[in-house]
Amino acid sequence: MSREISVSAPEAPPSHPDEMRGGVSLRIGDRIVMEAGGRVTPAGVIATGLALAAIAVAFGFLMRSTQGFPPRRRF
Repeated sequence: MSREISVSAPEAPPSHPDEMRGGVSLRIGDRIVMEAGGRVTPAGVIATGLALAAIAVAFGFLMRSTQGFPPRRRF
């Protein structure tokens, strides 16, 4: 008694000429199927890189500002 269920959305046209798409499908046994997909544009990749760089710089300033303080005592 095997039933095959196929659920898929129609393929949408790309909203940007340089759009990149990816997807993954995970099947566990006969009953569990997980599917995921994503898309990104080059501008999104650059924006993510800039956000991560800003976080890294802020973290560096925080670590540098705590170097002169004595360590906290724990009871």
